[in-house]
Amino acid sequence: MCLRIRSVDLSFEPVSYDADDVSILVCRGTNPVSVMAEIERILSDLSAPAVGEGALCFCGDPIPLPPELLAAQQAGRRDDLRQVLRGA
Repeated sequence: MCLRIRSVDLSFEPVSYDADDVSILVCRGTNPVSVMAEIERILSDLSAPAVGEGALCFCGDPIPLPPELLAAQQAGRRDDLRQVLRGA
């Protein structure tokens, strides 16, 4: 069964792993920067492959991000690009 990343309304931790559901649970409203770092940490703990940007399942397939995390990640990239263009 492939890993999934799911947004949830309530969770004891901002980001956690649910072994029964084989899912990384992300509490809605959590800071996207810290979420991505925690997702990377969990994937590393699970020995899932890591390649550049993005999350990979054990099988090597990409794990899609929930829409709100994807939008936040893309917005962060735009901000990074603006800083590079400004020479910051």
